[in-house]
Amino acid sequence: MKTKIALALLLLSLPIAASAATVKNGAPGCMTADLLDLLLSAIIKDDQATGESLLHNGCVIVNRDMDAEILQVTTDKLEIKVSNGETSLVMWVPIKYVEN
Repeated sequence: MKTKIALALLLLSLPIAASAATVKNGAPGCMTADLLDLLLSAIIKDDQATGESLLHNGCVIVNRDMDAEILQVTTDKLEIKVSNGETSLVMWVPIKYVEN
């Protein structure tokens, strides 16, 4: 019973899929969740060569606050869609860089 209550509270605290959000300036973002994991690992390990390679091959660092649509939620990251006019980009970002 306690597990069900804890799970319900956790789910209520997560952003709702397909909701509007803001991605904060400085957020790392990647085309896949696996690439994001690699980028975050490179940042933590201060592995500049790997980080630079990933930033040229599927990852970015967001350089301003951006409006986004949340598409999918996991325990520590979100799949989001950002748009600028006719151009859209779907990427994964750490959950701590997104505000509802």
